[in-house]
Amino acid sequence: MTKKITIIPIASVILLMLFTTAAGSFDSLVQKWGALAGLILIAALMFTKQAKNALKVYTGPLFFMILAYLIWNGISICYADVPKAALFEFTKLIIAAAVFFTILVLAVPTKKGFGRVAATLTIVTSIFGIVSIDAASDGPLATGFKAFMGLFTSSMQHFGVLEQGIRITGIFGNANTFAGVIALGIFLCLYLIVSSEGAKERTLGIILLSIHALTYLLLFSLGSIVMFLIACILMILVTPKGERLQLFMLMAETVIVTLVCGAIVMRSFDNSFILPLMAIVLNAASLWAVDNYGRISISTKLAGNMKAGLAVGAIVLIIICGYVLAAIHVTGPMTLEPTETVMRAAYLEPGEYQLQAETEKAPTIKITSQDQTDLKVHTFTTIYDGTMDKASFNVPEGSKIVKLYFTGNEGGSLLKQVVCENVKTGTSEEVKLTYKLLPENVANRIQDLGANQNMVQRIVFFEDGLKLFRQSPVIGHGISGYEEGVASVQNFFYATLYVHNHYIQTLCDLGVIGFGLFIGILVACILSMLKLRKQGGLAFTTLPLFIACVFQIFGQAITDLTWSAGPFLIITFAIMSLLIIAQSKPFEKEVRDEEATDLVEKCAAEIYEDLNLKITGPAIAKVIIILLSLIMGILLVLNLFAHYKASTGNCTIDQIETLAKIDRFEADDYKTSYLVTVSTYGLQENLEQANKFAKEVTNNTDAVLNYVLPFYFNTGQDDKLFEAASIAAEDWKSSPKTWNNLFNIFDTAINPTRDNPIEILMHLVGKKEYYVDNILGYYRQLQERNATYLDDAMLDPSNVVFVGKMLGIENLDTQTLSTGIHIFSNTIFNSDFGVDVNNDGIPDNIIVLTGSTKWGLTTAESKNPKEPITKDFDGTVKIEKGTSFTLQTYCTKGGEYTLRLGGLKGLDGSALVKELSVSVDGQTLSVNYDENGAYVKATLKGAQAADEANGVTATAGSSETFTLNFPTGAQIEKITVTK
Repeated sequence: MTKKITIIPIASVILLMLFTTAAGSFDSLVQKWGALAGLILIAALMFTKQAKNALKVYTGPLFFMILAYLIWNGISICYADVPKAALFEFTKLIIAAAVFFTILVLAVPTKKGFGRVAATLTIVTSIFGIVSIDAASDGPLATGFKAFMGLFTSSMQHFGVLEQGIRITGIFGNANTFAGVIALGIFLCLYLIVSSEGAKERTLGIILLSIHALTYLLLFSLGSIVMFLIACILMILVTPKGERLQLFMLMAETVIVTLVCGAIVMRSFDNSFILPLMAIVLNAASLWAVDNYGRISISTKLAGNMKAGLAVGAIVLIIICGYVLAAIHVTGPMTLEPTETVMRAAYLEPGEYQLQAETEKAPTIKITSQDQTDLKVHTFTTIYDGTMDKASFNVPEGSKIVKLYFTGNEGGSLLKQVVCENVKTGTSEEVKLTYKLLPENVANRIQDLGANQNMVQRIVFFEDGLKLFRQSPVIGHGISGYEEGVASVQNFFYATLYVHNHYIQTLCDLGVIGFGLFIGILVACILSMLKLRKQGGLAFTTLPLFIACVFQIFGQAITDLTWSAGPFLIITFAIMSLLIIAQSKPFEKEVRDEEATDLVEKCAAEIYEDLNLKITGPAIAKVIIILLSLIMGILLVLNLFAHYKASTGNCTIDQIETLAKIDRFEADDYKTSYLVTVSTYGLQENLEQANKFAKEVTNNTDAVLNYVLPFYFNTGQDDKLFEAASIAAEDWKSSPKTWNNLFNIFDTAINPTRDNPIEILMHLVGKKEYYVDNILGYYRQLQERNATYLDDAMLDPSNVVFVGKMLGIENLDTQTLSTGIHIFSNTIFNSDFGVDVNNDGIPDNIIVLTGSTKWGLTTAESKNPKEPITKDFDGTVKIEKGTSFTLQTYCTKGGEYTLRLGGLKGLDGSALVKELSVSVDGQTLSVNYDENGAYVKATLKGAQAADEANGVTATAGSSETFTLNFPTGAQIEKITVTK
């Protein structure tokens, strides 16, 4: 008996840890193996006697809603644009489903059985909490965990870090989602403590609660905290009146003790891994002592005296509220270590400000401003950067927040007081420095609450998710649909896999059908909790736990991607399985463990007898679960087999075709491999099949950019080349990477570095509608994109040179091949055909450092700066006095180049005063003057050849920068860099 009691809990903890780690590994292969193990476990459970009875007893609205939601997610893979990405998301749900069914089938439906499951969940989450804290200081526990995971994947090696001065990220790499896991763990710990029947159970609950609370504070997820506080209030309100004070005091003492220990931990991360681990122990010991000699003692004395209890509760609440108010307002001087940077925020009205500061060893300061667009795009305007002494700055109109970044000098700095004084009105605002009553991470996190750029950008995510939903409102785009489609609806580029709102994510991915099922789970949870309230007894004692958990689960889903995180899904589905058990008849009877199995069987028999049917919903559910587990398991096995076969690296072309047909999820990978093989080796007999595969992967933008376009180019299918390119440009037009990939492919196709470009030019001019017109059509599409988007998608230096060459030959014909040859072979910049994708009237490879420049007809005063350019640069430029600018070049053919400033004159048209200075990459060059203007000669590196003997990797070209200084200003007719 002892052996059984000892082994089963340990085995449960280990198994749950493995499943949770697999689901949170962010490694596709690890998740697939975890999902396969989960499917095998589910299928095996369905053939047990316990499953037969459990399905009869536990199947109800919540069970069927969860099952339907899982099935619809799986079905959506069939119409997802990228099944591989869809499978990555679905494997997390499979693993969570395995935990869900395991608890339903194997958990004993008694108070002790319920408590064992709750304890198992909290032990596992607390272990991950300890590892997360340890990881922030590279401690031995996290190192050992990562070493173990390193046997299977390298994806977790960089998880679990410290966002300096702010928070830990957690061992699963995302502080917000892991905070959701820990929040649910806290509620389970609270239940274990208030329902404990002995000192040992209560002590275990206190220890687990202390670990969870400290982890939660250090994760400091603002979105999670808001929902958590509301959930705590709901938990207290639903708790029976006689027990509310105890629960409130338990929460209050946990907050106070954890805040103190949290402050210690945040200051110790950089010193030693031992101190954070000691703080965990200190937190647990302190909370146990306060609870044992405080809460329990006070509660015992107040038992039966309601007025005294209410008075104590009110006093504690007043103290907490007073502390919060004081913590926000009680501030003092700030000490900065050498090179340490701390940000403080101010909300200032537009206008001119003077900084008044009292310091010792004054730090440097950088001040930035953000308006609404900046908050969306995560950009800012620097309005001051320098010393603290007499710093002045202008806050622009529309500013939402001003951020002051203080950086300590070499000997450290002390800031006693900093005041921003409005020069015009005389009003001032003191900048709060050190918050004396708050842990450092909390103080740093609350700085931008009034204008939080992450929250503003999430609203953008929501809007774009709804745009995608409207494109396919009934069934959605398939699981992972937002990830694959968001770039087509963005009005500035940002990279995210999720909406950060699971309601909108579900609408986008699964349509109104999936959304209805998701909301159905919530409604079923509410109905189940109403049933608990009606049942009373033991079932009713679990109601506060479920009220808090359900609110946290569905509340945090509004602002975070919790439902897309494997660890969160596991604990969520586990809690829902407990909710199903708690509302069942066997749990309601309150029997002993040894009687529970017989009672479940008896209740199951009664259900069948009442229905008088041989085939029922539970029986159908069992068949569906087994059948779907079998089908999904076979598909996963085929997927893993294909992966293994492909990883051997010796597949024939026919075997690649077979793998593409048997692997339902990653067929695109094998199809693109087929394309590469056919085009590389010129396998004409396989061209027809390759064309079929190329057409089938056009929904996968990565496949189009990296494989389909090169395939069409290499096989001479010009019409299909640009047709596929148009699909990629439309689907991912917000992404700068997409545009650069397109032009890189076209550049490779044209290959201007060949020694004899005549053949290339003849091809370009002869097929002008395919190459020159189409390529420059994409260039002008990019200009239009930048004119209407909030950001600018800029081209790489190599593509700026390439597009410039295409602009140079746009109007050439076979009669002007000599000009074209010069452009292709020798020219890397010519201001006559400067590239300007951001429509600012300045060539994109020119950066004005000081002063100002005005370029040709494109800079007329009446021109809208965001209007796409319809006329190319005419090459001329007017340069104001004291102007300096850089000219970045990209060179593939190394050697001596000439930078020529043609028609160089003074600002008034007179002869130029010869004070021009030029350098390249910091090296000063000799400036020569002649009747045509001025010129300098420079040796540019160009491309680097491969040298395997010396381990040198070939490079495509070199990017080098000319810096030009014009002390007296100038006019120039044309700037060129030629070989």
